[in-house]
Amino acid sequence: EKSNDPSSDYHKYLTMCESINVPLFIVITKADIDKDYDYKRLPKMLNKIETVIANKSHNKLKIKLIESSSEASRAARALSSSVISYVPIIVTSSKTGEGLEILKTFLFSLPTHFGYKENNTSLYNDIQGVEFGIDDVYDVHNVGIVTSGIVRHGTVHINDKLSIGPDKNGNYKDVTIESIHVRRKDCSYAFEGQMASLHLKEIRTKSELRRGMVMVDGSKCDTTKQTCYSFEAHIDVLLNCTLRENSQPIIHIENIRQSAHILHLHSM
Repeated sequence: EKSNDPSSDYHKYLTMCESINVPLFIVITKADIDKDYDYKRLPKMLNKIETVIANKSHNKLKIKLIESSSEASRAARALSSSVISYVPIIVTSSKTGEGLEILKTFLFSLPTHFGYKENNTSLYNDIQGVEFGIDDVYDVHNVGIVTSGIVRHGTVHINDKLSIGPDKNGNYKDVTIESIHVRRKDCSYAFEGQMASLHLKEIRTKSELRRGMVMVDGSKCDTTKQTCYSFEAHIDVLLNCTLRENSQPIIHIENIRQSAHILHLHSM
Protein backbone atom coordinates (compact mmCIF):
# COMPACT_ATOMS: atom_id res chain seq x y z
CA GLU A 1 0.00 0.00 0.00
CA LYS A 2 1.12 3.55 -0.63
CA SER A 3 0.70 4.43 3.06
CA ASN A 4 3.38 1.85 3.84
CA ASP A 5 5.80 3.30 1.30
CA PRO A 6 6.98 6.73 2.44
CA SER A 7 9.88 7.01 0.01
CA SER A 8 8.10 9.08 -2.66
CA ASP A 9 6.46 11.65 -0.38
CA TYR A 10 9.27 11.85 2.17
CA HIS A 11 11.79 13.01 -0.43
CA LYS A 12 9.72 16.19 -0.78
CA TYR A 13 9.53 16.81 2.97
CA LEU A 14 13.20 16.10 3.51
CA THR A 15 14.14 18.49 0.72
CA MET A 16 11.92 21.16 2.25
CA CYS A 17 13.49 20.76 5.70
CA GLU A 18 16.95 20.87 4.17
CA SER A 19 16.24 24.00 2.13
CA ILE A 20 14.95 26.02 5.12
CA ASN A 21 17.43 24.49 7.58
CA VAL A 22 14.86 22.95 9.93
CA PRO A 23 15.90 19.98 12.11
CA LEU A 24 13.88 16.86 11.40
CA PHE A 25 12.13 14.31 13.58
CA ILE A 26 9.59 11.68 12.54
CA VAL A 27 6.45 10.44 14.28
CA ILE A 28 4.93 7.17 13.06
CA THR A 29 1.26 6.78 13.98
CA LYS A 30 -1.22 3.88 14.13
CA ALA A 31 1.29 1.46 15.61
CA ASP A 32 -1.61 -0.69 16.80
CA ILE A 33 -2.42 -1.88 13.26
CA ASP A 34 1.01 -3.47 12.90
CA LYS A 35 -0.43 -6.74 14.18
CA ASP A 36 -2.72 -6.84 11.13
CA TYR A 37 0.43 -7.06 8.98
CA ASP A 38 2.04 -9.86 11.06
CA TYR A 39 4.25 -7.19 12.69
CA LYS A 40 6.11 -6.64 9.43
CA ARG A 41 4.71 -3.19 8.61
CA LEU A 42 6.80 -1.16 11.08
CA PRO A 43 10.21 -2.78 10.35
CA LYS A 44 9.55 -2.39 6.63
CA MET A 45 8.65 1.27 7.05
CA LEU A 46 11.71 1.97 9.23
CA ASN A 47 14.00 0.36 6.62
CA LYS A 48 12.55 2.51 3.86
CA ILE A 49 12.80 5.69 5.95
CA GLU A 50 16.40 4.86 6.79
CA THR A 51 17.18 4.37 3.09
CA VAL A 52 15.59 7.68 2.10
CA ILE A 53 17.40 9.64 4.83
CA ALA A 54 20.72 7.99 4.03
CA ASN A 55 20.36 8.87 0.34
CA LYS A 56 19.32 12.48 1.01
CA SER A 57 22.08 13.08 3.57
CA HIS A 58 24.78 11.20 1.63
CA ASN A 59 25.04 8.71 4.52
CA LYS A 60 25.67 11.48 7.08
CA LEU A 61 22.43 10.88 9.00
CA LYS A 62 21.00 7.76 10.57
CA ILE A 63 17.66 7.08 12.23
CA LYS A 64 17.20 6.32 15.92
CA LEU A 65 14.08 4.80 17.44
CA ILE A 66 13.20 6.65 20.66
CA GLU A 67 11.89 4.16 23.22
CA SER A 68 12.04 5.99 26.57
CA SER A 69 11.38 9.43 28.03
CA SER A 70 15.06 9.93 28.87
CA GLU A 71 16.02 9.19 25.26
CA ALA A 72 13.30 11.63 24.13
CA SER A 73 14.74 14.43 26.26
CA ARG A 74 18.27 13.84 24.96
CA ALA A 75 17.07 13.66 21.35
CA ALA A 76 15.13 16.93 21.67
CA ARG A 77 18.15 18.74 23.11
CA ALA A 78 20.37 17.27 20.38
CA LEU A 79 18.26 18.95 17.69
CA SER A 80 19.53 22.36 18.84
CA SER A 81 23.19 21.36 18.50
CA SER A 82 25.30 22.47 15.57
CA VAL A 83 26.01 18.87 14.52
CA ILE A 84 23.03 16.50 14.16
CA SER A 85 24.02 12.85 13.68
CA TYR A 86 20.63 11.12 13.68
CA VAL A 87 16.93 11.64 13.04
CA PRO A 88 14.78 10.65 16.03
CA ILE A 89 11.72 8.49 15.31
CA ILE A 90 8.84 8.05 17.76
CA VAL A 91 6.25 5.32 17.23
CA THR A 92 2.78 6.11 18.59
CA SER A 93 -0.77 4.82 18.73
CA SER A 94 -3.70 6.99 19.77
CA LYS A 95 -5.78 3.83 20.26
CA THR A 96 -3.52 2.05 22.72
CA GLY A 97 -1.60 5.08 23.99
CA GLU A 98 1.73 3.61 22.95
CA GLY A 99 4.47 6.23 22.66
CA LEU A 100 2.27 9.21 23.56
CA GLU A 101 4.08 10.01 26.81
CA ILE A 102 7.41 9.73 24.99
CA LEU A 103 6.14 12.11 22.32
CA LYS A 104 4.94 14.59 24.96
CA THR A 105 8.30 14.47 26.72
CA PHE A 106 10.07 15.04 23.41
CA LEU A 107 7.90 18.03 22.43
CA PHE A 108 8.17 19.71 25.83
CA SER A 109 11.96 19.21 25.79
CA LEU A 110 12.44 20.99 22.49
CA PRO A 111 14.24 24.35 22.85
CA THR A 112 11.96 27.36 22.51
CA HIS A 113 12.50 29.88 19.68
CA PHE A 114 15.05 27.57 18.09
CA GLY A 115 16.99 29.52 15.46
CA TYR A 116 14.58 32.45 15.54
CA LYS A 117 16.84 35.18 16.83
CA GLU A 118 19.83 33.96 14.84
CA ASN A 119 17.85 34.03 11.59
CA ASN A 120 15.79 37.03 12.60
CA THR A 121 14.13 38.96 9.77
CA SER A 122 12.32 41.37 12.03
CA LEU A 123 11.32 44.88 11.03
CA TYR A 124 14.18 46.24 13.08
CA ASN A 125 17.34 45.12 14.83
CA ASP A 126 16.43 46.27 18.35
CA ILE A 127 15.52 42.97 19.98
CA GLN A 128 14.05 44.85 22.97
CA GLY A 129 11.39 46.51 20.81
CA VAL A 130 7.85 45.18 20.45
CA GLU A 131 6.62 43.24 17.44
CA PHE A 132 3.20 41.55 17.47
CA GLY A 133 2.00 39.58 14.43
CA ILE A 134 -1.75 39.62 13.77
CA ASP A 135 -3.29 36.24 12.93
CA ASP A 136 -7.02 37.02 13.30
CA VAL A 137 -9.34 39.97 13.86
CA TYR A 138 -12.64 39.78 15.78
CA ASP A 139 -15.50 42.16 16.50
CA VAL A 140 -16.58 41.18 20.02
CA HIS A 141 -20.03 42.31 21.16
CA ASN A 142 -19.90 45.02 23.85
CA VAL A 143 -16.10 45.00 23.68
CA GLY A 144 -14.89 46.16 20.27
CA ILE A 145 -12.15 45.10 17.89
CA VAL A 146 -9.88 42.35 19.22
CA THR A 147 -6.79 40.97 17.47
CA SER A 148 -5.05 37.67 18.19
CA GLY A 149 -1.54 36.63 17.31
CA ILE A 150 1.96 35.96 18.61
CA VAL A 151 4.31 38.32 20.40
CA ARG A 152 7.39 37.96 18.22
CA HIS A 153 9.63 40.34 20.19
CA GLY A 154 9.54 42.23 23.44
CA THR A 155 6.68 42.50 25.93
CA VAL A 156 3.27 44.07 25.32
CA HIS A 157 1.65 45.86 28.28
CA ILE A 158 -1.80 47.34 28.85
CA ASN A 159 -1.89 51.03 27.81
CA ASP A 160 1.12 50.60 25.52
CA LYS A 161 0.93 52.88 22.49
CA LEU A 162 1.99 51.01 19.35
CA SER A 163 1.74 51.44 15.58
CA ILE A 164 -0.27 48.95 13.53
CA GLY A 165 0.02 48.37 9.78
CA PRO A 166 0.72 48.50 6.98
CA ASP A 167 -2.70 49.23 5.47
CA LYS A 168 -3.43 49.08 1.73
CA ASN A 169 -1.67 52.43 1.33
CA GLY A 170 1.40 51.32 3.24
CA ASN A 171 0.63 53.46 6.31
CA TYR A 172 0.69 52.69 10.02
CA LYS A 173 -1.84 53.87 12.61
CA ASP A 174 -1.24 54.59 16.29
CA VAL A 175 -3.25 52.39 18.66
CA THR A 176 -3.51 51.83 22.42
CA ILE A 177 -3.67 48.40 24.06
CA GLU A 178 -6.77 48.52 26.27
CA SER A 179 -6.76 44.91 27.51
CA ILE A 180 -4.79 41.67 27.07
CA HIS A 181 -5.91 38.05 27.29
CA VAL A 182 -3.55 35.06 27.32
CA ARG A 183 -5.11 31.58 27.35
CA ARG A 184 -8.50 33.25 27.88
CA LYS A 185 -7.35 34.91 31.09
CA ASP A 186 -7.10 38.65 31.69
CA CYS A 187 -3.43 39.70 31.93
CA SER A 188 -1.50 42.91 32.35
CA TYR A 189 1.16 41.91 29.80
CA ALA A 190 2.17 39.29 27.22
CA PHE A 191 5.79 38.39 26.56
CA GLU A 192 7.77 37.07 23.59
CA GLY A 193 6.54 33.72 22.28
CA GLN A 194 3.06 33.92 23.82
CA MET A 195 -0.17 33.83 21.84
CA ALA A 196 -2.37 36.70 23.02
CA SER A 197 -5.57 38.58 22.23
CA LEU A 198 -5.41 42.38 22.36
CA HIS A 199 -8.28 44.87 22.54
CA LEU A 200 -7.36 47.95 20.51
CA LYS A 201 -8.86 51.25 21.59
CA GLU A 202 -8.71 53.33 18.40
CA ILE A 203 -9.89 50.68 15.93
CA ARG A 204 -13.63 50.82 15.22
CA THR A 205 -14.25 48.29 12.44
CA LYS A 206 -12.73 44.99 11.30
CA SER A 207 -12.20 46.41 7.82
CA GLU A 208 -9.37 48.58 9.17
CA LEU A 209 -7.26 45.50 9.92
CA ARG A 210 -6.28 42.30 8.16
CA ARG A 211 -4.32 39.16 8.80
CA GLY A 212 -0.58 39.69 8.33
CA MET A 213 -0.39 43.18 9.80
CA VAL A 214 2.01 43.84 12.66
CA MET A 215 2.08 46.07 15.69
CA VAL A 216 5.44 47.67 16.45
CA ASP A 217 6.84 50.31 18.75
CA GLY A 218 6.84 53.45 16.61
CA SER A 219 9.42 55.10 18.87
CA LYS A 220 11.99 52.41 18.04
CA CYS A 221 11.03 51.66 14.45
CA ASP A 222 10.68 54.04 11.50
CA THR A 223 7.36 52.75 10.14
CA THR A 224 7.64 54.91 7.02
CA LYS A 225 10.42 52.59 5.82
CA GLN A 226 8.81 49.25 6.65
CA THR A 227 6.35 48.69 3.79
CA CYS A 228 7.59 46.33 1.09
CA TYR A 229 5.93 45.83 -2.30
CA SER A 230 8.67 43.73 -3.92
CA PHE A 231 11.67 41.72 -2.80
CA GLU A 232 14.47 39.50 -4.06
CA ALA A 233 14.66 35.89 -2.90
CA HIS A 234 16.95 32.89 -3.23
CA ILE A 235 14.70 29.97 -4.23
CA ASP A 236 15.37 26.27 -3.73
CA VAL A 237 13.19 24.44 -6.25
CA LEU A 238 11.61 21.28 -4.86
CA LEU A 239 10.49 18.24 -6.82
CA ASN A 240 7.99 18.67 -9.66
CA CYS A 241 8.07 22.45 -9.52
CA THR A 242 8.74 24.78 -12.45
CA LEU A 243 9.05 28.55 -12.06
CA ARG A 244 8.76 31.00 -14.94
CA GLU A 245 8.74 34.75 -15.30
CA ASN A 246 5.22 36.21 -14.94
CA SER A 247 4.00 33.13 -13.05
CA GLN A 248 2.19 33.69 -9.76
CA PRO A 249 3.09 31.14 -7.07
CA ILE A 250 1.78 31.23 -3.49
CA ILE A 251 4.27 32.59 -0.97
CA HIS A 252 4.31 31.86 2.77
CA ILE A 253 5.95 34.51 4.97
CA GLU A 254 5.23 34.28 8.70
CA ASN A 255 1.41 34.10 8.75
CA ILE A 256 0.96 35.63 5.28
CA ARG A 257 -0.17 33.36 2.45
CA GLN A 258 -0.84 35.04 -0.88
CA SER A 259 0.17 34.99 -4.51
CA ALA A 260 3.21 36.85 -5.80
CA HIS A 261 4.15 37.93 -9.32
CA ILE A 262 7.57 36.75 -10.48
CA LEU A 263 9.07 39.62 -12.48
CA HIS A 264 12.55 38.27 -13.22
CA LEU A 265 14.47 35.03 -12.75
CA HIS A 266 18.25 34.82 -12.59
CA SER A 267 20.18 31.56 -12.57
CA MET A 268 22.83 31.14 -9.89
